[in-house]
Amino acid sequence: MAGRGNVQIGKALAILANIVARDYQPGREDEMRLERFMKHKPTL
Repeated sequence: MAGRGNVQIGKALAILANIVARDYQPGREDEMRLERFMKHKPTL
């Protein structure tokens, strides 16, 4: 039973690592931050 839990934890960590790796693009970091800001910018 403990073995199955470890497998699930391993899979969850792998998924998280993939998401982080996919999102982390050093060149586009500022650009993405700006896009996110513009999306949430209140209309004046």
